[in-house]
Amino acid sequence: LLIIAALVITAALFATRPPDTGTSQAIVPTLEPPDPGTYRVLVAQIEPLRNPTERPVSRLIVDNLDQLLNKNVPNSSIRIAEYGNIIISDEQARQVAEANHASVIVWGNYTDQAVTLNIQVGSLKAFSDLQTMDPTFVERTVNVQVRLTDEQAQSIAQPVLAILFVLHLSQGDA
Repeated sequence: LLIIAALVITAALFATRPPDTGTSQAIVPTLEPPDPGTYRVLVAQIEPLRNPTERPVSRLIVDNLDQLLNKNVPNSSIRIAEYGNIIISDEQARQVAEANHASVIVWGNYTDQAVTLNIQVGSLKAFSDLQTMDPTFVERTVNVQVRLTDEQAQSIAQPVLAILFVLHLSQGDA
C-alpha cells in the first residue's frame, strides 16, 4: 500500500510540472522602453575576475558615457542606461539588448590591472530599415573589445559612437 501511495504521489508531482522543452531560457530583466527617436546604450554590470579590489566600474562607465554623449551634446538622442546584471556571453548580450531595446550593449570583466569591455551591436529596433537585415555583417564590422587600464580617465565613447554611426549609415541616415 505504501508503494502504491508513493507511486501516485510521484506521478502527481510529474503531472503538475510543465513539460521540459529542452530550451530553458532565463528570464531577462527589462527596463522601460526608450523614448521614440532615441538610441539606448546599455552598460551591464562588469564582472570582477580573480578577486579584485571592489570598485564601481559599471557606474564610472555609465557616468562617463552619459556626460560625453548626452549631457555635453545639446538635444542628444543617445540615452545611457545601466543594466543590473552581469553578462557573460555574446548570445546573452544579444538577448539582453533585444529585450531592452538597446542599440549598443557594453559588458565585460575587470581585474586589479585592467577592465576588458565588449562593445557590440544590440537591438536593431530603433533602425526600422534594418529590421529584416541579418546583423552578422554589421556585428563582424563594428563589434570591438577594448581594454582600459584606468576607467576613470579613459572612455569608450568613440567605439559606441562608431557603432551608432555604422547603424545609421547602413540605414542610409548618415
